[in-house]
Amino acid sequence: MSVILEGRDIRKSIGENDILNGISIQISTGDFISIVGASGSGKSSLMYILGLLDSPTSGEVIIDDKKVDFGDTKLLSKIRNKKIGFVFQFHYLITELTAYENILIPMLKNGVNDRERLKLRSYELIESLGLKGKEGRKPYQLSGGEQQRVAIARALANDPEIVMADEPTGNLDSKNSAMVMDVFLELNEKGRSILMITHEMYLAKETKKVLEIKDGLMAS
Repeated sequence: MSVILEGRDIRKSIGENDILNGISIQISTGDFISIVGASGSGKSSLMYILGLLDSPTSGEVIIDDKKVDFGDTKLLSKIRNKKIGFVFQFHYLITELTAYENILIPMLKNGVNDRERLKLRSYELIESLGLKGKEGRKPYQLSGGEQQRVAIARALANDPEIVMADEPTGNLDSKNSAMVMDVFLELNEKGRSILMITHEMYLAKETKKVLEIKDGLMAS
């Protein structure tokens, strides 16, 4: 397995509050890592930094053996679009668009304008995530689990090496949580690397590696 992404001595402070106190982590091909910890422990802050959505106060993020320059916003956007797919607790689907149209967005942002290619990729994801027949529906016409599966399809649109999920089941009932978790497990079996933030230990135990953050540090 090769290392895709690495965080070295990641620290994050806001004012006088230290959120992360020196965390190092590696994500390799085929990993399925869950990060657990109490509310406010720094789980999401770490994911946002590793996902290049936020910058650390100090420390380094290494992707493909290159140190990320957090001052280069265009480069950050380019890396995110190509390398990382995000799934959040709240799906953040665009309410005016259909499921199919929501899935198109990352590809359009990534410069894909071949209509046939866009259609093939979108319907491939719709089929694989059990959304066939729902592609023309808008978010309010879908169940919570279906909305989250659309969000997962959107995250996979550009075929990212890593999927980062922040409490992806936090807004779902147990049945839909299990369904979403099954999707992640299947993706990982096919070789996708996944980093998941969760407060549900029973879900974390299904992943390959469980890391706990406590007071901004990795618990031993």
